[in-house]
Amino acid sequence: MTFLRVFRGRQGGYYCFLIFLFALALLPLGVDRLYSSFYLRFGTEMLIWGLFALSVDLIMGYTGLVSLGPAAFFGLGAYAGAITLLRLADSIWLALLISLVLCGIVAWVIGYFSIRVKGIYFAMLTLAFAQIFYEIAFRWRSLTGGSDGLIGVPDPTIGIPPYTLSLGDPYVFFYFTLAVVILVYFLSVRLVNSPFGRVLQAIQDNEERVEFLGYPVRVFKRRAFVASGMIGGLAGMLFALLSFVDPSVLYWFTSVDVLVMALLGGLGTLYGPIIGAAAFLFSRDLLSSYTEYWRLILGLIFVWFVIFSPQGLVGLYRVTKRRLLALWASSSMPILINKVVDDEDHADR
Repeated sequence: MTFLRVFRGRQGGYYCFLIFLFALALLPLGVDRLYSSFYLRFGTEMLIWGLFALSVDLIMGYTGLVSLGPAAFFGLGAYAGAITLLRLADSIWLALLISLVLCGIVAWVIGYFSIRVKGIYFAMLTLAFAQIFYEIAFRWRSLTGGSDGLIGVPDPTIGIPPYTLSLGDPYVFFYFTLAVVILVYFLSVRLVNSPFGRVLQAIQDNEERVEFLGYPVRVFKRRAFVASGMIGGLAGMLFALLSFVDPSVLYWFTSVDVLVMALLGGLGTLYGPIIGAAAFLFSRDLLSSYTEYWRLILGLIFVWFVIFSPQGLVGLYRVTKRRLLALWASSSMPILINKVVDDEDHADR
């Protein structure tokens, strides 16, 4: 398969995303040679927020549920993981297990009540649940540290003694996070392409028709909500290892940021929100170094995308690709392209 065929194919954006991941995997190689270790931390943060944005895409891009409370699961996963490491055991696997199970249970409960309503009522109900958890984290000082948060979370290790690696090493943690993101991404791809995922997309297109066909729509929505909540909790757990945990991880601003990331990248793609998270964080760091009104500028950029490129960066890529191919089609370039392709096909035979 030539690069030209990849570019022209329908999966061009997917292959570009794989190239993006490959380039990201090479990021640590340039630390202290081409750039400072700040970019290694930035890359790790980008992966964590990208994983969080992917969880939003599962319910918004494939199910059509607009939730304003994804911060509830992000913060819950962060607190659950941090408290486990601080007070129970210095085990990354136990912390991950507790975070996933707890977020799954809470997502089921929230989904049980929220999915009974639709539209703006569903969005506001999920926001209300997130704010409840924010208040609990802010006021339950003995467990959560209150406004001071949880500081001094120990760095767990991975591996089998004596061959262990500390996640306190930024290189180890970067590749661990990258492996988690890649694993969750491909599992999510399998999920949305399964019969279950196709029912979710059918619900998004025409919920009444799916219900008429006999599918338990609420059950499917609740399962998608649980899957999204568990992935969001996993992202929160990783964030607890990268930074300290305080009630801000549960605040509604966190939900707004991740929604912007998902929409900026492009919903219904799974890889688009990860790219959107990278673009959002890069723009944030760049703009905040020049002005304190960086959110205003990012808001204007977001409005531009909503109006002129509602499918986000992925949609912008697809439009640009079509225009370039149309430009090539109107020139003598297709003659050369067809000749190269024909020669390759002849060589393959």
